[in-house]
Amino acid sequence: MAIGIILLLLVIVFLAGPRVAVDTSLRPVTLPADLDAYLAEQEARYNDITPGAEKTIIWAGEPGQKTPLSIIYL
Repeated sequence: MAIGIILLLLVIVFLAGPRVAVDTSLRPVTLPADLDAYLAEQEARYNDITPGAEKTIIWAGEPGQKTPLSIIYL
């Protein structure tokens, strides 16, 4: 019973708390046509990247062929 009251109070405090305005709009990004070369160029500045941990693109079809949807693993 006491846990329920505490949880209810926490929810009320959370809902009554201040709201932070956040800009969720997306800005257009311009990237070069050859993304693989772009990534290699960006990482060439660093000599301490662990082999196998470099940035890579796994293309869904032909290399360089953009699709309407991208999935990004971080």
